[in-house]
Amino acid sequence: MPHIWTYLAAVPRSRRSGFAEAAKEAARQFYDAGALTVHDAWELDEPSGGLTSFPTAVHKAEDEGVVFGYVIWPDAETAEACMASMGNDPKWACIPFLENDGRKLLWGRFEPLA
Repeated sequence: MPHIWTYLAAVPRSRRSGFAEAAKEAARQFYDAGALTVHDAWELDEPSGGLTSFPTAVHKAEDEGVVFGYVIWPDAETAEACMASMGNDPKWACIPFLENDGRKLLWGRFEPLA
């Protein structure tokens, strides 16, 4: 059964191009590890909605944008093998996903319902 990783984060607007380059490199590596689909996106319009909005969820500052991405894997085993390699393989060290302490990052693993 397919396995999905997803994330939501706040990234400084001044780092948009650097983040885009890092996302492209990460996508190449995810595909090399067996991913079926990789997508990363920068906000177009994210209205703040109190408790239930992307900007609120990631504690977005005025100078930040919201990014959303996901990776679809053929199965949990392939995804977990990639996750394990991320801690040991130096090729992942060159990709600065987020240079903060993770407080502005939400991520999770999902399986499709339909």
